[in-house]
Parts: sequence; C-alpha cells; structure tokens
Amino acid sequence: MFSIIAAPELFKHHLNQILHDIQAATNYIDDVIIFGKIREEHARNFQATLDQLQEQGVKLNKDKYLLGAKKVTFLGHVSGEDGIYLEPQKIKCISETTAPSTIVAVRSFLGMTQYVLRFIRGYATITEPLRMLTKKTQPWTWGKPQQDAFDQLKSPLTNAGVMSYFDSSKPTKIIVDA
Repeated sequence: MFSIIAAPELFKHHLNQILHDIQAATNYIDDVIIFGKIREEHARNFQATLDQLQEQGVKLNKDKYLLGAKKVTFLGHVSGEDGIYLEPQKIKCISETTAPSTIVAVRSFLGMTQYVLRFIRGYATITEPLRMLTKKTQPWTWGKPQQDAFDQLKSPLTNAGVMSYFDSSKPTKIIVDA
C-alpha cells in the first residue's frame, strides 16, 4: 500500500521504465516528449514510443497530442529546431528578483537559478557565497561577495542564447562544474 502523495512519483518511475529503451523519448510525470532530427525520424520514434506504451497497457489522450511541433515548451525550457533556450517568463522571473533578505529567500533564489544552471557557466563557484549563508553555523551577513554572486547569477540569463544540440561530427570539449 502507498500514499496517494507518492502516486505521481510512482507513475513517473513506471513510465521511465517503460520508455527506458527508447532513446528518442523522455518524460516528466505524465508528459512525454518524442524527438527526431527530421520528420521521418520523428515519425519512426513516435510510432516506436506509441507501440511500447500500448504494449505496456498505457492509455493516451489523443486530445493532448501535439504532433510535429517546430518547438515545444517543457519544464521552463523551449526546445526548437535550433536548440534549447529558456522560457522568457523564467528569465523575467529571475531577473526581476530582488536581493534576498532571509535564508529562506536565499534558498528560494538558489532553487530558481539551479533550475537553469546549464545556462550559467561556473555555477558552483558563483553560488558559493550564497550557499554559505544557508549553513546553520553561518551568521546572516549580506555583503559584497553575496551581492556580486546574486548579480552574476542574474546577468547571464538576460543574455542567454540558444544551447545547441549535440553534434557528434563537431569537435567536443567536456567542461565539468563540480
């Protein structure tokens, strides 16, 4: 027996297992995105995903299908033919945030920015002065290091471009932000 509170997470896990072997499909809870570089590839991937879902007894709502879209908004990111970029409303929300005045507000701001960290180079290093404020042993002090970190986190988002899709034919450089 499980609590109804756990139902969305259990459903997500179950759907993850069903779609595990389909590399061109990803899901979040009950939303599934199927992608392909060209229309024919997308059609094949869609059919493979549909077959897998039907084989496992998953029922789909045909009224909620969005087929062959040139771009789609999913979890605050817009995926299109050119790549992935941030949803303008997310950028606006973060860029209009005022400097935090409590630990709870710092945690909230870090949560918002962590959501878009792939667009912020050096995220772990930049956030260090803010993360220090969330430690129980650290007294609250909002100084220049914290303000600089706050400003640095907001700045790249207003100019965030499009994150291109991986292209194995181009040179690859791996940079890790631990």
